[in-house]
Amino acid sequence: MRTFASLLLTGLVSCTSPGGTTPRSLTPISEMPQEDRELLLAYGRGGAQWARLREELVEDPDRARWMCENLVLELFRAYDRSRLAGIGDERGPFERARAELVLLHDHSVVLLVELLSARDGVVPVVCADVLTRIGEPAVPEVAAALGHPDPRARRMAAEILGSLPNVGREEDDLQVRLAEVVAGDPEWIVRAQAVRALGLRGANHRTPLIARRGLLTALVDEDPAVRREAAAALAGLGDPAAVPALLNYLERSVRALDPRGRDAAQAALEVLTGTDERRDSRGWREFWREHAAELLDPAEDRPY
Repeated sequence: MRTFASLLLTGLVSCTSPGGTTPRSLTPISEMPQEDRELLLAYGRGGAQWARLREELVEDPDRARWMCENLVLELFRAYDRSRLAGIGDERGPFERARAELVLLHDHSVVLLVELLSARDGVVPVVCADVLTRIGEPAVPEVAAALGHPDPRARRMAAEILGSLPNVGREEDDLQVRLAEVVAGDPEWIVRAQAVRALGLRGANHRTPLIARRGLLTALVDEDPAVRREAAAALAGLGDPAAVPALLNYLERSVRALDPRGRDAAQAALEVLTGTDERRDSRGWREFWREHAAELLDPAEDRPY
C-alpha cells in the first residue's frame, strides 16, 4: 500500500490547492492559530464541547471546510496505519472521522466529490463509501461529477449514484442525466457504470420508462461490455417491454459470433419472460407473439 503522504499528494493537495499552494489544513498544529488548534484539540477529546463546536461550524462555511479537510486527513492517516476497528471493537479513529464527515455533510460532500479524481485508487474508494453513507444529501454534487473532465471521477460518480437513494421529484431529471452519460460519454467504462446505475435507480422508481429508454440505447453501444451490462440492467429493471430489443440484441450477437453477448441476451430474456428455457431467436419470437399481451401492462404507454 502507498504511504499516507503519497495518498495526500495524489489526492487532497492536487484537488484542493489551486496554483499549487499548500492547504491551510496541512499547517502543523504547533503553527496554527490558537482557535484552530483549540478546535482540533476539542475534536480529539470529543464529548459535549466538541458537539457544541460542531454545531457552530455548520454556520461558518470556511472553518467547516477546513475542519472537513482535517477530518479527511485523519481518515486516511488511520487507514494508512490500519487503525480500523475490528469486529466487536470500539469505534476507532477511522470510523470516528468518517462519522464526523457524515454529520458535517453540508460541507464535506464537495470535498469528497473533488477527491473522486485522485490518482491513488484508495482515495476515491474511501470517499465513495463516505458519500454513500451520507445518502440523499450527496446526490446533487455526485451527479454534477458526471460531467467531470477526468473519467475516473465520472466513473466513480456513476457507481455511487447506483447506491444512493431516490431523490423524489428530482429523480426523473437524474435518470435523464444518467441516460445522457450512457449515450454520450467517450469512455466505455463510464458508460458501463452509468448503465448499472441507471438500471438500479430505474428498478426503484415509480416507472421504468426513463431507465428503459436509456438502457435500450446501450444495447446498441459500440462496446460489447456496455451492451452486456445493458442486458443485465434491463433484466434487473423487470420490464418486459424491453423483450423485442433484447431479441434484436440476441440476433446481432449470434451473427457477430459473440457468445458472451448471446448469453447475456438469453439470461435477460429468461428473467423478463419468467421462463427458464433457452431458445434460439426464432423460438423466442414465437414465444413473444404468443405471450406478449399477457406480459405487458396495458395500462402503461409502451412505445417500444
